[in-house]
Amino acid sequence: MEGCRKNFVCLLPQEEREKILNDRNIERGIKEDKKKNKRSKKLLLLGTGEAGKSTFIKNLRMTQGNGYEEEEREKNIPIMHKNILEGMQILLLSKDYLNADFASDAERNTAAAKVIKEISSEGQDLLQHDQIAFIKQLWCDQGIQDLFQNRAKLEIQIPDSAQYFFDEIDRIIQPNYVPTDKDILNARIPTSGVHSYEFEIKKKILRVIDVGGQRGERKKWIQCFDDVTSLIYLAAISEYDQILDDPSLDLNAANNRKRLDESLLVFKEVCSNKMFLASAFILFLNKKDLFDEKIMKSRLADHYPEYTGPEQNSEEAGEFIKQMFFDKIEDGRSVFAHYTCANDKDNIKSIFTNIRAQILKEETDKIFGEELKN
Repeated sequence: MEGCRKNFVCLLPQEEREKILNDRNIERGIKEDKKKNKRSKKLLLLGTGEAGKSTFIKNLRMTQGNGYEEEEREKNIPIMHKNILEGMQILLLSKDYLNADFASDAERNTAAAKVIKEISSEGQDLLQHDQIAFIKQLWCDQGIQDLFQNRAKLEIQIPDSAQYFFDEIDRIIQPNYVPTDKDILNARIPTSGVHSYEFEIKKKILRVIDVGGQRGERKKWIQCFDDVTSLIYLAAISEYDQILDDPSLDLNAANNRKRLDESLLVFKEVCSNKMFLASAFILFLNKKDLFDEKIMKSRLADHYPEYTGPEQNSEEAGEFIKQMFFDKIEDGRSVFAHYTCANDKDNIKSIFTNIRAQILKEETDKIFGEELKN
């Protein structure tokens, strides 16, 4: 019968024949999409700006996807240069704003700073050799080093990965340089808009939706809230001593909101959204590595006086911050919390494996099933 139908189509005029074949292709595509959707799990990734969502996505590509081909890695080289340039420009502008001085060779460093501040990060893909030399010279100045080390106290808004790229300049400027996984994970590219990524793992589709975390991007979140199997909320716990970068705030006010406060507020809003009542909810307390370092020199009690635990104790301080998030949950729903480092491949892979072993594993199986790689 099928053969007769095919022969019948062949006898029709070309225009009708193409229409029938096109209809069949559409029907076949719809059937394939339905079949794909049945084995697809939707994971929504939320969090405030610079919480580490994009880094988490890149990590997933490396540990659960196909990673990055060399051609794609090479396309990331300008991003590395841009991160280096913008990091130094932020430090130099902060130096001017704070009326800070260079620690040595002021005349030579002032001339170098003038060149660097005038470079447009949009005007060129790669830094020139003389520009690189100036950045290395400035980074070696103790005054610039002090600004970076005290960036939280001085309210300098600079990516935490800036030091990584300053320290790796000599390798990055080599003619045969190809970005490593670690380079890509540390590179900062702010997320704008809504992005969807699919990972096919053992015949199951994990569709991860990443939405921009900046304040102006959050109005787009609502369009992603339907049919969510699970939600991961990323919070950068290392931001406990960082002032929220908001031009509407009075920077001299004693009660300026910390970036962690904003994350707590948004977390509460997401938790109370009724659209997620049937979704598994996972909290990633991210940037644990930076938190461990910072807690040794920046007292949590100075920023959250209600903390009465021991100083320089990242475990106690971390539990205090985790409880602050749990206190925002009003409906008694279950939230699974994990300390994470989004730019650590082994850490993220281990966390994903451990999630399935928890008591409420039935919830997380809605996303992962058997799709995690061994």
